[in-house]
Amino acid sequence: MLVALVSSAFIHAQLEKIDELMVNEPKQALALYEELAPKLTGQVNEGGILAHLKGLQAASYGLNRDKIRAISTEVARPLWRTQIDPYLANFMLAIGAAYSRLDQYTNATLLYDCANNYATKEVRYSLAINSSIAYSRLDNLDAAKKVLLRIDIESLTDRQKSSLYNQMGNIDDLQFKPKDAFNNYKKAVLYATKAENMRAQIVLNLNILDFIVRYQTHQRSVQTPCSIY
Repeated sequence: MLVALVSSAFIHAQLEKIDELMVNEPKQALALYEELAPKLTGQVNEGGILAHLKGLQAASYGLNRDKIRAISTEVARPLWRTQIDPYLANFMLAIGAAYSRLDQYTNATLLYDCANNYATKEVRYSLAINSSIAYSRLDNLDAAKKVLLRIDIESLTDRQKSSLYNQMGNIDDLQFKPKDAFNNYKKAVLYATKAENMRAQIVLNLNILDFIVRYQTHQRSVQTPCSIY
């Protein structure tokens, strides 16, 4: 029992390291997963399936197609069936994100839509944001906004609300609705401030400045007075 406990603690410690690295250093995160993978033999449990999920997410960030295929093949084996069910939507989300990073937005939206049938409330939020971005890239702005309207805003954290309103502002911007876009961007900054997310505050405020300059330049070029704030 003690050995199993140490093994579980080791796995979760490695998962935390992979989590910290996967966005900015996906190759390092994937290398940690590859070191961990041989130790997963016999770990047909939550720790094992989470390790494969983190590996897949790292491979998705690093656009390592071979590793994405290998991990997907591994977790599709019958022995993982009972373990993968609660995380199936998470795996589909990671693969969908890889499709988006490869500019295969139609494949991404199809996978996100399917994953929504298996997702928890938390994962549904991520699926909606990612799906909205993919639809935006396909210039299907009505669909991009529609998936966001499925989200129960009141159940979100301040950080999530910030991301949601930012994406809504992006869609309004693409639809040439400057007042709506500006109001949504302001809400995004407000919730980033409430969440004490300094990095998001800086990025969002810079985006607003860029947005204002673009629209002011456009107004001067067409000589049409228009106030957005």
